[in-house]
Amino acid sequence: MITIKEIADALNFSTTTVSVCLSGRENDPRYRIRAENAELIRSFARKRGYVPDLSARRLRRSGGGTPPVGIVFSHRSGFEKSFPAIRYAMDTLAAHGREYVVLGYHLSHLAQALGTLRGLRVEDVILFGPYHEPCPVNSASSMERSTPKASRMVDAWLTDHENCRLLLKHMRMYVTDYTFPRPLDGGIQEGILRMGANASEFVPKILGKIKACGLGPVATVLWTSKEKELVPEILDSEELIFHIAHDGNRYKEGRMLADRVLKMREKHYFRSIFIANDGVAAGLITEVCERGLSVPDDIAVLGWGNDEPSECCRVPLSTFNSHVQTYAEMAIEAILQKKKIKNEICREFDYVERKSFVFPAEVAKQMKSETKAKSLENALRDS
Repeated sequence: MITIKEIADALNFSTTTVSVCLSGRENDPRYRIRAENAELIRSFARKRGYVPDLSARRLRRSGGGTPPVGIVFSHRSGFEKSFPAIRYAMDTLAAHGREYVVLGYHLSHLAQALGTLRGLRVEDVILFGPYHEPCPVNSASSMERSTPKASRMVDAWLTDHENCRLLLKHMRMYVTDYTFPRPLDGGIQEGILRMGANASEFVPKILGKIKACGLGPVATVLWTSKEKELVPEILDSEELIFHIAHDGNRYKEGRMLADRVLKMREKHYFRSIFIANDGVAAGLITEVCERGLSVPDDIAVLGWGNDEPSECCRVPLSTFNSHVQTYAEMAIEAILQKKKIKNEICREFDYVERKSFVFPAEVAKQMKSETKAKSLENALRDS
């Protein structure tokens, strides 16, 4: 790769002039560099494959420049739900001239991503994707050590959480999809702003409402690890709790889920099913319709996430809005305006009715009224 000195020698400029132009600082009044010369230097460098050392540039800026913003997302789950918000964050930061660094992380490796960003002098991080902290009570099933593999996974999670706690003493992480409630010990105490919802309260509430309004029996997927507690009051059988991997292609996973759903329906009839992932729900709807059943007349399907393609499903998907976009906007505003926001924001999911699931008119009206009232309450509380 060509060096700054080689560019300077070839164009008969000083190495300082070349360095300033390649870093986009030619308008600095200290240098008085003509715009055409700056463009000549950059064009010459581009054609010869010059790539600036971004780490070195950031180190030079650390004395007084504005550090980049970190955008971190989970590779395993939630990306399809988070992508519009990630795109919004990138566009908004770019429009305000703020540099950003985007990183993905694997399960129990968030601290590794935070460490990389810390090494680049990043102070503010926006985290996309589901995030919950270990707790022997609230996360009991996720902390089981029933096998050596499970034990290793728990150890990795606990180690990652501790490393995150140490790193966040020097950073601020805006979590856009936090799983409430917080751990009984309070969880990480510094450098974290939790924005999310309480799925453990949401699931029994919505499944109970489905059953109470005459759209039961109801089935669901395992999401909060507490669905078994809903048998028999809300769910007729534990067999009506379906396991999905939340890995790979969600749409294909939904199509494959149809086999188990329809076989179980012959054994334990159910009228409605809640799928805690819009992509999986879309695949299930397609497969069910191709097998000659009607959605919602035979099986009503309710999703979660309000992903961008939800309204384009074979039967437009009724779902719930997760607030990730709203939380991302709040984080960006706080970062750009150096504005403080509450350390903990927990909102209920908003119902979005389309065609795959339709509540009776009086119930739908009540839910819309509740959503409107909660939106006003949230705006007042979080302002």
